[in-house]
Amino acid sequence: MQKIKACFLFLSVFALLLLTRQAIAQSYYFRNYSVDDGLPFINVSTIFQDSKGNLWSGGYGGLSKFDGITFTNYSPKNGLLNHFVTCITEDVQGNLWIGTIKGVNKLSGKKFTTYTTAQGLIGNSITSVLKDTKGNIWFGTDKGISKLSDGAFINFSVQNGLIDNTINCMYEDASGNVWVGTGNGISVFNGKKIVNLNKTNGLPDGNITSITEDHQHSIWVATSKGLSQFQNNRFILPNEKEVAENDIKSLLTDNNGALWIGTGHGLFKLEDEKLYSYTLHKNKNSDLINCLFLDYEKNLWIGTY
Repeated sequence: MQKIKACFLFLSVFALLLLTRQAIAQSYYFRNYSVDDGLPFINVSTIFQDSKGNLWSGGYGGLSKFDGITFTNYSPKNGLLNHFVTCITEDVQGNLWIGTIKGVNKLSGKKFTTYTTAQGLIGNSITSVLKDTKGNIWFGTDKGISKLSDGAFINFSVQNGLIDNTINCMYEDASGNVWVGTGNGISVFNGKKIVNLNKTNGLPDGNITSITEDHQHSIWVATSKGLSQFQNNRFILPNEKEVAENDIKSLLTDNNGALWIGTGHGLFKLEDEKLYSYTLHKNKNSDLINCLFLDYEKNLWIGTY
């Protein structure tokens, strides 16, 4: 993928100089991509970069590969299981795994292979995906989790100790623990057992939308009612009301240790205990952020509604 020196935004609009809450100016260059540039959708659900540097995105309209110059799009006509792509990852062999609302596709070269409940998945509506450090691939669904290990699916649900079967997001921390965000709290796989966390542990809301870890190995959790940080086995709320009480969609920690926060009302950055607020465009849909992704060249990609 050719080197692109910028931050990026999946919208057909331009962002201007933005001011922070503390009135400190920060300027970013936003290069924008939309259907006018070849994307098959305007609502971006997921972004992923493969080992070759290609940037993949998915949404309501299929799957798209960007090589730095052009977009190559895939739909059910090409073998994609469903036109609604929700998540993407890559296995250790270089195969792409694509979650849809009707099951999973593996893309090997130009060939799509389909996996559904008939092949052992716990559910067909795929909501999230995680490749852990051991090479296992975890698929979150609306009926629990399927972990692909050595070619076979291992399934987890509330019957196995999960706090809830509706899986929204998954994250592996630096210690190898897998954090699973659900519609009713968090389940943590620590290698020996499942530990469940909910509102009794201080969560502002049970609907978990994103999880990340900062450079101090502190876990941050996004919910539909705000942001919280996990400290001493409890969740604490940040002082900044802009994110403490916001509908947060996505979290990301960049190489400098800054925490980027995508919300239903714009983009925030928490860095050195200062909160920076970015309004992407006057169109309110431009500020409804679905996902954040940092590529190999440290560019921030923002998928919006």
